[in-house]
Amino acid sequence: MISFNKSQSYVSLGPTLTGVLFLAVMLGAYNYYKQRDDVPLLIEASRSDERIELRSDNSYKYSRFERLGNDYFRGNYEIKDSLII
Repeated sequence: MISFNKSQSYVSLGPTLTGVLFLAVMLGAYNYYKQRDDVPLLIEASRSDERIELRSDNSYKYSRFERLGNDYFRGNYEIKDSLII
C-alpha cells in the first residue's frame, strides 16, 4: 500500500500521519454526535432561524441557523411538574 524507501527519512511521513490522524479524529467526532442525536425526540419547536429539540434522555439540542454557518448548543434539562428547567 505505502512504499517507503529506506534512504528517505521518517520525517517525510509526518504530513501523511498528520492527515490520517486528522481524518480519524473527524470521523470519531462525526460518529459521536450521530449516536448522540439518535435518541427519540419528545418535543421539537422551531421558527425561521432557530430550533430546539428536547430528547427522551433529558438532553436538548438548540440550533441557530445563519447564512455563514450554524450554531449548536447542547445540554441537559429537567421536567418538574409543568416546568422545563
